Amino acid sequence: MAAAPFIVAGVGAVQQYQQANELADAQEQAQKIKNAQVIDQVDANYDELADVERDAHEQAFEASMSVQKGYIKEKGRVNVMAAAMGTGGMSMQSQLKDLDREKFNDFDTILKDRQAGMDNTRSQAESMRFSAAAGMSVQPVSRPSNASLALNLGTTALSGHAAQKKSDAQSALLKSGN
Repeated sequence: MAAAPFIVAGVGAVQQYQQANELADAQEQAQKIKNAQVIDQVDANYDELADVERDAHEQAFEASMSVQKGYIKEKGRVNVMAAAMGTGGMSMQSQLKDLDREKFNDFDTILKDRQAGMDNTRSQAESMRFSAAAGMSVQPVSRPSNASLALNLGTTALSGHAAQKKSDAQSALLKSGN
């Protein structure tokens, strides 16, 4: 029964291998859950950015419409005043050019503001993408190999065999010495 400790050691090596595999499976599952949570958070953030972008487009449209309405209103007022006062020519032309210049300046400001908002949204999206990539767990999970199990079992068996031979040799010496 000298082989019993080595059988126990072999069973221990197999159990250690199984526990290491179970730990690796748990680590992989934890990585999958963490990565899924990161992806869900990024999706939610992108949805929020889409709403911000949509709002920016709506605000730019409303501001453009307001400028256009104001321009039409002011142009009508200039025409009515010119007709009522009997003025025309260069004075009226100057006032209309001022209105056109003011309208285009307002449109330019609206477009610049909208573009700045879009650039900010794009920058935030890129930042979220990089942050998500950095937050993803991509470390490889260390798994015990079948070769290491075979090596452990082989080492245990060889140790057991060597110990058994040594024990047999000592027993033979003791018997011959009596």
